[in-house]
Parts: sequence; structure tokens; C-alpha cells
Amino acid sequence: MISSAVRISAVAALLALAGCSTASPVLLQGGSLPALQGRANTTAGYTGEITTDNKSCRGSFTGIPGHPVVTLEISCIDGRSGIGTATLADGVFVSGEVRLNDGSRVTLRQDAPAYP
Repeated sequence: MISSAVRISAVAALLALAGCSTASPVLLQGGSLPALQGRANTTAGYTGEITTDNKSCRGSFTGIPGHPVVTLEISCIDGRSGIGTATLADGVFVSGEVRLNDGSRVTLRQDAPAYP
């Protein structure tokens, strides 16, 4: 029989892992969009959100724990949107590519931050 202390420790460890997140600066470019800087926030190592600094585009990604390729969805305030794939490494967003509904293709990649 597992003691209650062991059970509590196991639950605490799972909650700590579930709450882990990483933020990485990204650059979204392509199609007729201007280059947009933003952030990719990854939670639990396989799901997350992307937001451009000027809020003109945002997205989300989700996948299967332990697999580096995830599904990426992007939508912009001008009505363009699309679905593609992204790559994560050690729970951090690395890059992605999305085909938008106007036929253009945008890429996202890690970028050096423009601010500290």
C-alpha cells in the first residue's frame, strides 16, 4: 500500500510539471505580412500559444507529449488564418510553417528579442 505522503508527493510533482512553461521570442514572416516579432509560450512541453507584439496575429499549438512535431494554427486580424506544423525541442518552440487561407505561406522561428 502506498503511503499518503508518497501520494501527496507524486501529486505535487505532477502539478509542478503541468505548471511548467517556457517563453521564447519568435519572428513571424512571409506572404504579404510585415515581419512580426512576438512570443511563443509553451506549457507542459507540447502545447502553447503564440502572440505577436502588436497583437495582429496569434496562434496556438498542441501535440503529443514527447513528440517534437505539433499542429500549429495561426489567425490574424485581417482575416487570414491557417494550419501547419511546428517543431519543439526540449519543450521550447523552435520553428513552424503555416499555409494561410489566402494561399500565402508564413514561417515562424526563434528570434533574438528586440528588448531585454
